[in-house]
Amino acid sequence: MDSALHLAIRQLRAYNKPRDESVSKADEFFQCFSCDVVVYDLNGQQLLAGAAFRNRYRTVFRESTGLQAWVRRRWTLTGSSPSSPSFVLDAESFRGLVKPIGSALDGSTGLGEESADDILVLYMATEGLIRKVWFARDTEGLGVQGVDSVALLAQFLQVARGELEQRDVEFHPVQAQFLQPPVRVAVLNCDPHVPGDQDLSVMLRLAASEQGRAVDIQVFKANEMEYPTSFASYDGLVISGSPSSVNDADAWIAQLQHQVCELHAMGCKLVGICFGHQLIVKALGGEVTRNAMGWEFGRCGIKLSEDGLEYLSTLGGPLEPEVTLQEIHQDMATTLPENLFSLGGSHATAIQGTFNRRNILTVQGHPEFTAERVLQILDLCEQHEGLTDESLSRGTIAEIRGGGVHAASGPTHAEAIRRAILNFMTPRSQD
Repeated sequence: MDSALHLAIRQLRAYNKPRDESVSKADEFFQCFSCDVVVYDLNGQQLLAGAAFRNRYRTVFRESTGLQAWVRRRWTLTGSSPSSPSFVLDAESFRGLVKPIGSALDGSTGLGEESADDILVLYMATEGLIRKVWFARDTEGLGVQGVDSVALLAQFLQVARGELEQRDVEFHPVQAQFLQPPVRVAVLNCDPHVPGDQDLSVMLRLAASEQGRAVDIQVFKANEMEYPTSFASYDGLVISGSPSSVNDADAWIAQLQHQVCELHAMGCKLVGICFGHQLIVKALGGEVTRNAMGWEFGRCGIKLSEDGLEYLSTLGGPLEPEVTLQEIHQDMATTLPENLFSLGGSHATAIQGTFNRRNILTVQGHPEFTAERVLQILDLCEQHEGLTDESLSRGTIAEIRGGGVHAASGPTHAEAIRRAILNFMTPRSQD
């Protein structure tokens, strides 16, 4: 039952209602982590209770600092924590309630007992009395039965609401992201100087908290040939940027390319950022060369390909055909390997990212970089790389530091891109 619960919970889709309603639901559900909580399926079988529930899902709130801030702010505004509901139901009666609801559904839809496992019942108990009840449902469907999951969910909620109202118990559909386990990510850091692993960790945690999610991140020094002992333990791997070129003859770069080929053959989800983007392209048979136009530096406009825009939109990414990202690179991918498609291009770089609709997503830009980080690297490149205005593909160093279209300080689509990256790595029922 524990594995069935784990699978069902991972399939639940993210809550996508207005923020005010999300905050309200967070207020209510947050109480579960300081109370007695029991999770049942619709056959009346207990799945998780008490400490087992808290130990598994408290990480969502520990990692999602943004969500905690919403909850604290709301409690401060109201002057107190949410009060306990007044309606109660004894636990024994509730156990007898869940099975009739499941039977009502099976009888009206012709579904077998397997469908009952797709609908989870969670309630908060205090001293043996039920004070709040939540229901969760995998809205992605029931698979081979081909049942309209939206209609089934509506029918289930109608039946459950009627049953509970007769017993004067409060009823709440639980929002999916409060139950999802954290997304497990390995960052393969390739930069010994700039703390790119910190930037990527901040980016991923921010993307998670924006969606009420959690992410469990471990960082490995790929430039020192440090790798996870088990890649299968992670939902996705992110290869960072680097001051090195993928065409350098360093042993660690050759090893990382070999590792990418093996991981791709295993079907592991790979995300590449800048150097990581170029390395994945080269490892799988593409070509990477020095850009004759010079460095792309600062904010850069990117025109998404039709397929790239469509794919990113399925991941909750940008909906506009043109996006802006921070860029710092002088190498670029020029030829793509078979079965890898371009996300789009800029004035100086035709391939600004790649995808294959399965396990690869790369971007040439830096969704993890703030304007401050870009300016720090600009200073380093001036001091150690001899960067000049003539080295740039467009604009000037003064413009990057100052204002205008090339300025590092300005709006970007980093939020939408980081959201797409996180959603790409998030396990789905079809993965």
